[in-house]
Amino acid sequence: MTTSIETDSPAAPTWPTTNAFTQTLLGFTYDGEPDTFSASCVAEFVAHDPTRYDYALSQIFEPAVLVEVALVAGFEPDAVESLQHAPTERMRWLADRVRNASSLSGTAAVTSAAALISVSRFALATALLDTWEATGQAEVRDRFEIAMLRFIIENRTNAGAGSAVHFETMRAAVVSGGIPIDRQLDACSQAVVWYLKRGELPVDEFGWFARHGNRLVVEHRDELAPGTVSSWFRGVAMVPADLGDTERTRAVMKLADHAADEAVADGGGAFEVHFKKTYLESSIKEHMYVARDEAKARAFGEELVALDPGWSASRGEVAEVRRSFGDLEGAVAAFDDAVTIGSPYIGYHLKSAADLLVRLDRLDEALARYRALAALGQPTDDLLRRIDDLERGTMSEETGSVRPVYGRQGAGRDGGVTA
Repeated sequence: MTTSIETDSPAAPTWPTTNAFTQTLLGFTYDGEPDTFSASCVAEFVAHDPTRYDYALSQIFEPAVLVEVALVAGFEPDAVESLQHAPTERMRWLADRVRNASSLSGTAAVTSAAALISVSRFALATALLDTWEATGQAEVRDRFEIAMLRFIIENRTNAGAGSAVHFETMRAAVVSGGIPIDRQLDACSQAVVWYLKRGELPVDEFGWFARHGNRLVVEHRDELAPGTVSSWFRGVAMVPADLGDTERTRAVMKLADHAADEAVADGGGAFEVHFKKTYLESSIKEHMYVARDEAKARAFGEELVALDPGWSASRGEVAEVRRSFGDLEGAVAAFDDAVTIGSPYIGYHLKSAADLLVRLDRLDEALARYRALAALGQPTDDLLRRIDDLERGTMSEETGSVRPVYGRQGAGRDGGVTA
């Protein structure tokens, strides 16, 4: 089923109102062939053991993505976010865990909160953790895992503004002992990535995690899960990348690739494929922003789409490459292609294509996409003004791009990837 935008302008691309991703976020289930994220997310929920801490998270999506899923599927976003709309037994089970958080064990509280985070129910995850922590049962491992989850929530919902205290808690837990080395390295990878991206922790804290992560990899490489090692090297590659050192960046990225391939060979499931996928995504950015090598960036983009053909964001990555190197016509086509796959990021892909069409002076086509974006729901004043300008013939490239996609939650497309 697709939307239909009634307009005298050239038609905007249409999209399915449901796909594996929307079904996963709404109900922890899907029909048909899934994308890698949906397959790994559902498999982890089904297989997880509430008596163990090891709930695996791959990609975490910002709140605006859940809003988009609700709007596209025709549901009230607040009801979806709060699980008042809980269409499956799995979601109703999760809602019950929130209501009965104080009676859960530490592992059950951690895994239930992780499951909520995996489908972008951040407020419910926070409420569950708050209720459980108030019981005073938390031990060292609980404190580490809860700090990691609270960091992820801050990172996705508040631009990491409160992340520093959570890294401090994780560091204290590691120093006190009892945290498995894979989890220690996970924390080190997150610290390196989010210090370099957004400065989410103090420099001395970053230095400790960087040194500790390096020691873990040097001394315990054979004991560490290869996917965890791949994530570490992708994070470390940001250090030479930040200095513009293309050779060292590629050398470290090759280590990440080797470990990702090892993870796929060892496990072969969707979660393991995630490590290869994130390596390819990082390689695209490496060749867009560090090496400035169009041919290689395009090649990595093609490999990414081939790896996960049902994933709209991979088509969006291809569009970003084309836009970065000045192929605006090709970028529009790729963003439109991404829209036809559906969620996530329908709004971002529509907006990006429309903004480029304004630059190309293809204003009727831009108008169609802005109207389609407004029809998704919760249009911002800026978007409505842009539509009005185009309809009155007063639009120009200098007007600027429309930044927010949805009025309540804000806009844009983050990587949404835990390191």
